[in-house]
Amino acid sequence: MPTDFREKLKLILLLTPGLAVRVALAPYTAGSDLAQFAGFADTLLRHGLQFFSYSDASKAAEEGWPYGWPYVYGPLLVLILAVVRLAVPSPIKTYWERGSYHVIVPNDWALAVKLVFITFDTLSAILLYKLILDMGASRKRALASALLYYYNPMTVYISSIYGMFDQIPLFLVLAGLYFYRKNYRGRGLFLIGFASSFKPTMVVVALPITVHALVTSGSRRTAFTLFTSLVLGATAPFIPFAIADPHGMIVYLNAVSIVSSPSYASNVQYSFNGFASIAFYAWWHGEVDAAENILRLWPLLFAPLYILLIIEATQGNDPIKLVSLAYIVYTATYWRVNPQYTIPLIAFILLLREKSVKNKVRMLSGLALIIAGLWPLMYPISFWAWVHTERPNTLILNILTKTSLNITEALYYIYYSLALTIVLLSTVLEELTPTITKSRFGKTFTNFI
Repeated sequence: MPTDFREKLKLILLLTPGLAVRVALAPYTAGSDLAQFAGFADTLLRHGLQFFSYSDASKAAEEGWPYGWPYVYGPLLVLILAVVRLAVPSPIKTYWERGSYHVIVPNDWALAVKLVFITFDTLSAILLYKLILDMGASRKRALASALLYYYNPMTVYISSIYGMFDQIPLFLVLAGLYFYRKNYRGRGLFLIGFASSFKPTMVVVALPITVHALVTSGSRRTAFTLFTSLVLGATAPFIPFAIADPHGMIVYLNAVSIVSSPSYASNVQYSFNGFASIAFYAWWHGEVDAAENILRLWPLLFAPLYILLIIEATQGNDPIKLVSLAYIVYTATYWRVNPQYTIPLIAFILLLREKSVKNKVRMLSGLALIIAGLWPLMYPISFWAWVHTERPNTLILNILTKTSLNITEALYYIYYSLALTIVLLSTVLEELTPTITKSRFGKTFTNFI
């Protein structure tokens, strides 16, 4: 049996138990977003290209959305949800009972949507293996990285228990990086731009690699072609909606702007930024001015670190390292980092571990991987096995209850988010030390802090 085929078979066999666990959990657990996804899909099916006129949730009740949450993602997600909805039209049930609002998600809808997420989760693990192997790592190291991603408790939780879609833009970025390395740069940049049309936050990884492409393009014509590829990937899915309903785009951009404005976490257990968690804690104890000042500080930390990355990009440094660091910087500084943001984070940490030549960076990034995976072992994840599920499964409920420490005290999660933020910032600063010490901007930044 050829070695290449044997190694691929080994990867598939080792991923199979993780896939089986995900599929088994999928129909009997449901996060709140799964219910809202059904509302989004129904609105698209009713109104077509006018969908974004409803994205601000101003007509959420009329549209039958279970929650008054706006749609702030790109058009590709709702298009996928609409296709799934056509196949599984089971209604989301909502009602009030004894002063409590109940949202019930049908098991078939939970399974159908999560199968999409699980598919891309699995493809991301396979592509991570292929990309790291292509970077020159041994098959053993590439396999270990794929398994560390796929079996991290957080990746299992997001794709198969709560149900969120961050694996899809992650897959597109990984595919873009793979093509970029293979010298299909236009195709790679298109896919990375395409990822941001699923989730706008992926714009943060697009800029450094775009700068890298422009600097190393060799000619203005090539640079223009590469830049156009990225812009086309990012904007093409919006074009039909913008042509059919220009006002809808204004509504959508306004909704994105409002959601992006710093505010207090309604549940500190879901805050993965240590500074935002401290702000919530200060606000909870009546220190409103201090809390607001803390929340406003995030750009002052993000901007200089991101500028250092752009400086590295202008020097033609490794694009995979640039993309990985860009997302790590974002999750370490942005005021609103939820559990699903850690899915790309885990993958990019694994890529950075392979790219870095510093043992300290590898140690810190390994610690970050462990911390990211601890959250589902702390949080009472069995909550999602009964609160929204139409037909709960007692066995699944009991397993999830016993798997977690079921910690509800907010203070533990503040410590947790602080630890993650400190480790991520330490990783970035350690990796960027040469740029900080050599560049004029880096020296200014060092003097400032």
